[in-house]
Amino acid sequence: MNICERISDPLAIIGFGHEGRSLLNLFLAKCPNISIDILSEDRIDLSIKEEYKDNKRINFREGADCLKRLPEYTQVFRSPGVSIYKEELIHAVKQGVNITSSAQLWHDLYRRDHKIIVTGTKGKSTTSALLHYVLDGCGEDVVLAGNIGIPLADLILSGESHRYWVVEMSSYQLSDFSGTPEIAVLTNLYAEHVDWHRGLENYFRDKSRLFYRLEKGRAVLNRRDINTGKWIGHIGEAVYFNDDDGFYVTDRGISYKNEHILSGHHLKIMGEHNLENICATLSVTNMLGIGWEETLEYISEFKGLPHRMEIVEKKNGVFYVDDSISTIPESTMNAIRVFLPRPITVIVGGYDRGLDWNGFGVWLAQSSVNAVIGVPESGWIIVDSINSCSMGGVSGFYAQGMEEALHLSRRITPKEGVVLLSPASPSYNIYTNYKDRGRHFRSLIGGQ
Repeated sequence: MNICERISDPLAIIGFGHEGRSLLNLFLAKCPNISIDILSEDRIDLSIKEEYKDNKRINFREGADCLKRLPEYTQVFRSPGVSIYKEELIHAVKQGVNITSSAQLWHDLYRRDHKIIVTGTKGKSTTSALLHYVLDGCGEDVVLAGNIGIPLADLILSGESHRYWVVEMSSYQLSDFSGTPEIAVLTNLYAEHVDWHRGLENYFRDKSRLFYRLEKGRAVLNRRDINTGKWIGHIGEAVYFNDDDGFYVTDRGISYKNEHILSGHHLKIMGEHNLENICATLSVTNMLGIGWEETLEYISEFKGLPHRMEIVEKKNGVFYVDDSISTIPESTMNAIRVFLPRPITVIVGGYDRGLDWNGFGVWLAQSSVNAVIGVPESGWIIVDSINSCSMGGVSGFYAQGMEEALHLSRRITPKEGVVLLSPASPSYNIYTNYKDRGRHFRSLIGGQ
C-alpha cells in the first residue's frame, strides 16, 4: 500500500480540526519527502502549532485570505467542515486542482474490503454503532470508522485491514466522494446543513449522489421517508425497511414479513425512530447472510449513544435528559414523544441556520409539553413563535444561556417531570460541538 504514489508535492490540507490533524500525521509518517501546507481560515491554537514547531516540512498559512492560494497546489485534502461550495474551492477546481478527502483516499486504498456506508439526516450514528455492535457480536471482523468511529486517516496510518468497514459519512464527506461501497444505507432525509450546502436542494442532492452509483439491490432505504422517495426512489432495485416485504416498525415493536420478531420493551434504546434504526441494521445483516435470529441478543443489549436521549440522573424528583445530539426539529419532536405523557420542560436553541422555525414553534405550542425554554440564537425565535400562537397552551420562556435555562427549569418542572435538553439546532454559536454542549448541561446538573 504505497500512499505516496497518490500524493502530490507540495500538498495542502484545508482545515485543522480533528480530521485535518489526522491527515497531517498520516502524511508525516508515510510520505517523508513531501512538504505540507496547512490552510486555515481560523487561527490555529498556539499549543497545537507548538507540537509541530521543529518540523521543517510543515507551513501554517492562516487567515481569511489563505484559500486564495489553492491554485498553487495540484492536490488539496479538504477537511469535512470546509464547504465545497466556497468560491475559492470552486475556482481552484476550475484551475485543475485536485481537491480530495481522507474518505476518498481510504476508499481508493481499500478497494477489496467490504465497505458499508451509513448516512442520513438523523439516525446514522446510532445505526452505524448498532450495526458494528451486532456484527462484532456475531463474530465478524469489523471496524467502526468515520464520523462516529476512528478517523479514516488514523486507520490508514495503522495499516489495518478488516473484512467489514462500517463507516458513517455526513453530507460534508459525501459531497465530493466518488467511491462505491458494497452496501449503502440512507436512514432518512430532512432539512439540515442548508448553509454549508448553499441550499436545501444541494443538501439532498449531495446526500443522494452515493446511491446512484450502487449496483442493483445494494441500497438500503426507508420506504416511509417522503424525501428519500422523492430523491432516490427512482434508482430501481433497493432493499427497503419500513416495508411489508422487509423489516418494519409496528405498535408492538418490529416485524419481518408479517412475523413479529422483537418487542420494543425488550430494548435499552427508546423511541420509534430507534426501531427504524434497528430495521435498517437488520436489513444490512440480512443482506450479509446473517439471520435476524442471530442478531436479537445483541440488539437487545445495545445501550445507545451518549447525548442521545440519555437520562443523566433523577434529582429532586425530576429526570434530566441529555439529547444534545438532536440538531433538527424532527429529532427533538421524536425525543418529546418518547417521554410523554410526563410533564416535559424542553430546552431548545443554538446556532440559527436560517430555517423557518414557525412550523416547529406551532407544533410545540400545540403539544402537551409543560414548557419550552429558548436559548440564543434559534431558541428565542422558536419561543417567539410559541408565544404568538393563538391555538397553543404551552408557555415559552427566554434564557440567556444554559445556566439560566436550567435554573428556570428547576422552578417550573413538577416532580416526576422531565427536563429535556433537545436543542433542535447545532451548537456552533457557543460550543465546539454537541458533545461539548451536552457535557456543559451535565456539569450544571451536578452543580444544582
